[in-house]
Amino acid sequence: MKLSVLIPIYNVDKYLEECLSSIQNISYKDVEIICINDGSTDASKDIIDTFCKTDERFIILDKMNSGYGDSLNRGLDIAKGEYVSILESDDTINIAVLEEMLSIAENKELDIVKANYNLLYEDRIEPFQNFKDVTYNEVFCPTEHWNVFLSAPAIWSAVFKREFLVENKIKFLATPGASYQDTSFMFKCWCNASRVLLINDYLINYRQTNENSSSNSSKKIFDILNETNEMKSYVMRNKKLDILPICMRTKWQSFAWTLNRLINTEDKLLFLLKVHEDIIIDFYEGCFEKTYWDESNWNIVFNIICDFGKIITASGYSHSEKNIIHSIVNNTLNGRIVEIDLSYNVENIEIDKLYVINSSLVGYENIVNVFVKKNMRNYLVL
Repeated sequence: MKLSVLIPIYNVDKYLEECLSSIQNISYKDVEIICINDGSTDASKDIIDTFCKTDERFIILDKMNSGYGDSLNRGLDIAKGEYVSILESDDTINIAVLEEMLSIAENKELDIVKANYNLLYEDRIEPFQNFKDVTYNEVFCPTEHWNVFLSAPAIWSAVFKREFLVENKIKFLATPGASYQDTSFMFKCWCNASRVLLINDYLINYRQTNENSSSNSSKKIFDILNETNEMKSYVMRNKKLDILPICMRTKWQSFAWTLNRLINTEDKLLFLLKVHEDIIIDFYEGCFEKTYWDESNWNIVFNIICDFGKIITASGYSHSEKNIIHSIVNNTLNGRIVEIDLSYNVENIEIDKLYVINSSLVGYENIVNVFVKKNMRNYLVL
């Protein structure tokens, strides 16, 4: 079997037929297209069954809902192909590019071949360059050319040698209901691969208008922390300490990407606080090396660690709201009971909840909930 294509599917009947039709056009006969139905309650299973009846290359793996990571792990467990590719059930694939990637992978004996992708909107397609400061069409080792770690995980824009995944025991985090589960998976791939090649072509049409996509949910913003924690744990478990500074830079890339996706102001601040808690530990454990950082990102991270008040300005508050927040931050870092009269500063401003880090305490771990009400005094015990 040349190729196993894994398609995790959950309640996506609006786009599924278009997706399956796109992969059906592949010219290879020795291909299995494993449709992993994750307990869909819409017409997705009926659509899969139709393809299975008319094309023996389609296989259905029907199971109760257990999430994206577990679905792909189940698919990997039964895959028989020499190579593995992943296709999201609301995207479409460019067959000519896929077949080119398979040929390159085989001829050059590669662990991974990766491509760019298109952003698919309702009315247009925009090419997206995922890689920065890399060389195309040359075989390389990711740990020696670490900038590739900073690209979006985009596991569906790659072809993996299945033996490589099996030998290195690379699996997804099987966290039910979580998002961003490609993050630690791709990190582990980069850590272990010795022969990788990038092509400057566009494999996937990555849909941007699926309102049901899990990555569009602000309720799942903290799922990325599960993935970044797994990245660090993986490095420590496998004693790959030389990769630890790259892991830190990659973690921040994931945090920054998530922060930029958030629209709601409170979500941004909540997320920044969690990032602060996370990276302050890494910093004092000596995990950071400035060599891997450009000046802009290093300054942002350093401010998150040492002067959180400055970072609040990036959270989308109005000028008056920032004054209030800074007042609280500046008056509560001494670890004492503080009385703050905010009545002069809160007219026509509604703030339900603020969060303040007490950086005077060991570990910088204390988060204090500050409830700000119009014309009220607030007593903060830190």
